[in-house]
Amino acid sequence: MDPTVVSMLLIQINDKEDMEEIAENLHVRDMEWIFIPITDRIGSFETCTTHWSLLLWNSKEKSFIHLDSCGTLNSPASSYTAMKVSQLLDK
Repeated sequence: MDPTVVSMLLIQINDKEDMEEIAENLHVRDMEWIFIPITDRIGSFETCTTHWSLLLWNSKEKSFIHLDSCGTLNSPASSYTAMKVSQLLDK
């Protein structure tokens, strides 16, 4: 998933109709794996990004996997992003 889409999903999209439109346009419900970049900056353009990690969605297992070279540094951002992506995947 493109970082700009992730940012839009986290910051701008709260409406169910908008979520549905994004899900359809990106065909996310048809993907076996979704690779989602995670940054330690949530919801603010005023702070700098200092660390990136990767969140994976496995549709067969219906589970997320978070890969973070700094252990749990991006866990809060990863959990929030997983919640938003789950909303995107719901029909």
